[in-house]
Amino acid sequence: LKAGRHKRIRDSIFSEAQHASLSPTKEMPGLVPNSQSRPANVYVANWIDGRKMAFDVSVVSPVQDAILHRAADMVAAAIEMRKTSKNRAHRNHCRAQGITFQPLVVETFGGWDKEAAKYLKDIARLDARRWAKNDPIEIKHFFERLSVALQRGNAALLVKI
Repeated sequence: LKAGRHKRIRDSIFSEAQHASLSPTKEMPGLVPNSQSRPANVYVANWIDGRKMAFDVSVVSPVQDAILHRAADMVAAAIEMRKTSKNRAHRNHCRAQGITFQPLVVETFGGWDKEAAKYLKDIARLDARRWAKNDPIEIKHFFERLSVALQRGNAALLVKI
């Protein structure tokens, strides 16, 4: 069930990256040789500065038992917990292949990791410039689409209950 939110958000990011002419690949296989690891929900072989980027989408709930008390005391505690986990699992493997690993973590209520938001804004900015649109408006519209994708996924979970 969680995959519904994840896939919706991944597909929105993939679509924006396509529209920005970044030639993304969805669920890029084989980035880490001799491993079942799939660190790239969206892979961009030629990022802004020429780097290879593996973007890993993750949705995390701040009200899960494992993080609830910490999340009540610290802003973005669930995001930091998930980022740490994702980086531990994938960052070094990607680095060994010359790939920059970047988790894109969002909370179930819509808060994005600050670093993830920066990369997402970069994608939207590239899209805006590619199509001669206004940067701030395209960024706003992209985050609105991401928010709708997340909330539709949340709603789908409620309907299943």
